[in-house]
Amino acid sequence: MASPELTSLCQAVSDLRQDLIAEGKHYSAYTRQDHTMALSFILLSSAAIEHFVEERCRSAAAQGLRRLKRGQPTRSGHAIVIWYTLRKMTGTVPLSRAEIIRDHDYLERVEEAYGQLSRKSHGIDSGDLQKLLIPLGLKETDIDQELLDRLDDLSDARNRASHIKVNRARLMTEPMREWERIDPILTLLDPLDQAIDIATLKD
Repeated sequence: MASPELTSLCQAVSDLRQDLIAEGKHYSAYTRQDHTMALSFILLSSAAIEHFVEERCRSAAAQGLRRLKRGQPTRSGHAIVIWYTLRKMTGTVPLSRAEIIRDHDYLERVEEAYGQLSRKSHGIDSGDLQKLLIPLGLKETDIDQELLDRLDDLSDARNRASHIKVNRARLMTEPMREWERIDPILTLLDPLDQAIDIATLKD
């Protein structure tokens, strides 16, 4: 079952498609406004995907750490503590499970550090995604290469739309092509969403 965050993302992007993607016209009938709205769709959809990834990962980190405090098995909880410890390497390191569970201040610092990491990205590409997922204990095999490639493509499209004046009419593409850039990403996020759940709930 999809997480509430993924369900919300899919609904938000569907609404953006309905509001911003013109379709059903002969190519020559699309207006400058139609093309401008298609660029807006790319920018807003990319922002929505970025928000989903950040919120989903922060939520998984918090849940993993809560389970760790209660002595429950959690791959993400253990992985994020290791990630934080390797980054800091100062002070006494709580190595045993019992020490980790007792040191709530340490776990709060772990959660805050991960939250800061998640807020540093601007846009979302393959590097941003992996940077947030690996500390949660996900394996590289949990992250579909096609998803990474499509996120890089989306990042390029977003950068062009936000930093360069793009004349979509000269690109000879229909606005619907922008939806077709986003739709497969939503599909590929579903198994990743499930992998995050598994890492959070199992050791």
